[in-house]
Amino acid sequence: MEIDEILPYENEMPPTYLITSSGDTLAKKQTIQLYELLKKNGVSCELANYGKEYGETLPHVFSVLQPFEPAGKDAIDKALAFYQNEMKQGLQSKDFLDNFHRIFNAARTSAEHGSGINAL
Repeated sequence: MEIDEILPYENEMPPTYLITSSGDTLAKKQTIQLYELLKKNGVSCELANYGKEYGETLPHVFSVLQPFEPAGKDAIDKALAFYQNEMKQGLQSKDFLDNFHRIFNAARTSAEHGSGINAL
């Protein structure tokens, strides 16, 4: 999904935790753009932008590829803490779930039509 495909939903996005890194050559720019767009529209979001805190340049989706390495574990732990906090604040309402399902279905439709999901 490209950033411009998200624009119609920018005010309805669920809380979002974004992760990128200095070695993310595939989506770092888009991740930062999405974070700025969400923040501008009042969406609860957080950006974890990893540099070389762990002594190496971390690749795209490092937390998925290396979930048990210190950087991957840190990224996953922080994402979980973000979402647990959001849920404690009551964002599991019907509106939240409806918006999440609508956006998910739009992304799936986009992927089925060959657009792919590139920015997320």
